[in-house]
Amino acid sequence: MLCFNYKPKVIIDYERMAYVEEITNVRITFDMKISASYELENFLIQDYQSFSVLPSGLNVLEVKFDDILPSHIRNIVESYSLKQCSFSKYYYGRKIIDCYIR
Repeated sequence: MLCFNYKPKVIIDYERMAYVEEITNVRITFDMKISASYELENFLIQDYQSFSVLPSGLNVLEVKFDDILPSHIRNIVESYSLKQCSFSKYYYGRKIIDCYIR
């Protein structure tokens, strides 16, 4: 960071619930209340204004597995009308901050 003069651009804040199925090493996370802030100077005191990245009630579910997703977990995931997509908290955080500081 020092060699190339990299500096933080945005604070990404979220709540995470994580679960691990140890036998097959399936990892499931729910990221909720994802928000972004440009008030970097207040990061350590956690006193900064933030902007929601997703509409209220929308969360990110991530399912990671090594070889095979067990059928009982696949059935649970498929039983809900979920949208599969790529999602970067950093990208969308930067995008929402750009809207507010322009």
